[in-house]
Amino acid sequence: MTFLHSRNCRIGDFLKELDLTEGKSTGFPIIHDTMAANGNPEPVFYTDKDQILFMVT
Repeated sequence: MTFLHSRNCRIGDFLKELDLTEGKSTGFPIIHDTMAANGNPEPVFYTDKDQILFMVT
């Protein structure tokens, strides 16, 4: 699991340097605000106990 976490952090940092992503956890407020502005229900976030699965409905 350490290799996967380390690799994902490096990929995230690389994409941030290329301005293809904003950074860690910056999208959640945007999701909430945009859905509220559209009159959509609150998003539901789910992850399993091992944090292998992440799902948004």
